[in-house]
Amino acid sequence: MGAVSRPYVVPEEAVRAAADLTACGPAFLGLVQQALADAARARAPALSREDAIALVRETALATCELMAQTGYDFADVVHRVAASGGPAAAGLDALQPRLAGLWEAVLAATDGWEAAQRARLQP
Repeated sequence: MGAVSRPYVVPEEAVRAAADLTACGPAFLGLVQQALADAARARAPALSREDAIALVRETALATCELMAQTGYDFADVVHRVAASGGPAAAGLDALQPRLAGLWEAVLAATDGWEAAQRARLQP
């Protein structure tokens, strides 16, 4: 991943959170993106698996490029894409109540994994 990323220095007490975002992040985002592609295909079977994956991949790349070029943060992107009363806003209304608890559970699991590893290494 070194060829596509850059190093960051974080305080020691932030290493687990930083690892969740970077070392684990590609797996988390990959699973979320695959689920989005799969859900779209389930609703529109004429959409090929390859096309669904390509569309999600290109959307992710374009979103990151937009942020890099404009300095937008995630909230800016959401605000600009999710016009009030539009389909993105409707989707966000369905997603937001589920998301906070989901990510809290994911990060609690990585914390638990780290605690187990530390306990295993204790004499």
